[in-house]
Amino acid sequence: MPTTYKNVTIRGININASGKRCADLRGWVVGSAFAKGGSSDSTYIIENCSSNGNIGRYAGGIVGYRLNYESASTVLVRNCYNTGDQLDSEIYNEIYNAYSGGIVGYFANCGTSSKPCSGTIEISYCYSTGSISERGGGILGGSSQYQYNTPTTTTIIRNCYVATNTMYNAFNTGIIAGLIGVGFIASTLVFGVLLLVLK
Repeated sequence: MPTTYKNVTIRGININASGKRCADLRGWVVGSAFAKGGSSDSTYIIENCSSNGNIGRYAGGIVGYRLNYESASTVLVRNCYNTGDQLDSEIYNEIYNAYSGGIVGYFANCGTSSKPCSGTIEISYCYSTGSISERGGGILGGSSQYQYNTPTTTTIIRNCYVATNTMYNAFNTGIIAGLIGVGFIASTLVFGVLLLVLK
């Protein structure tokens, strides 16, 4: 998204794609690099959205790869859900090594040495009910908040839950009971009420 756009709200988008799989790096509602390079006076809101489609590699059930990348802005994701499975490939029984997120995809709130991220992401009142891939997370994908220098980002996850009957290779599937993908590097991480239900 161009940085000239500020204070964007995406509301009430419901995707019916049962049995389909979104492209790698993408999200069913919002694509990759949403809010990239945003300024500190910018707020991006994604609310009251849902999808039932499956989730590709590095992708998210609602929002794709690199949310708030190299950004100082605030992103609020609230009242959203996904009921699809995280799948590494078009072969639908493969769910390994995908780094996907049930709500938000891989590499959220991240920066580089030349363009560090100092933004905030808050995910609230969200849930997912599909399978969780290896290195994925039921809410947030792998390697979120990764920085090439001192982390300055904030990620808040509150009042969210995951209900799943499949966590592929649970040793490598997320941290915090599968809610967040592996490789998470927290500068500031705040949890509210969280729940994991194994169906």
